[in-house]
Amino acid sequence: MDLETKFLLLVCLFGGLSVAAPWIAWRRLKALEAKFGRVLLVRGINGEQAAKIILLRGEIPQVDVDESHVLFADNYSPGEPAIKLSSQIYYGKRLFDVARAARRGHRALADAKLLDGHPAEEIEAAFLATRLDHLALPFTKTWMGVMFR
Repeated sequence: MDLETKFLLLVCLFGGLSVAAPWIAWRRLKALEAKFGRVLLVRGINGEQAAKIILLRGEIPQVDVDESHVLFADNYSPGEPAIKLSSQIYYGKRLFDVARAARRGHRALADAKLLDGHPAEEIEAAFLATRLDHLALPFTKTWMGVMFR
């Protein structure tokens, strides 16, 4: 096999993996939610409150947390400045919703003693789900992702 053919096969392999990665992440996310998704947070806070706690503990009180009804929610809007959360996460009281609202706030939630009472496996699964959420975003925003919700 000549060099050009090997290179073409390598490009096709990496292209296929890059197209399949969001779908694989989405499948893993759904498996995590099926296993741990019904877990409620011990203190009974919702996603909005978790995001505000993270902002206050990080000494960023000027950023607000708002509910968003747009398709691409769960992001930071620098023009306002505000964190926009979808209705499901904004009002959600599951550990997964709180972890998604908190994003990288694992340490701040733990320091505030809001994760006490949960097994470490559930907490790690919830924060893994937040990372998979970003990777699965290209798949969830396609027509196939909308069909499989």
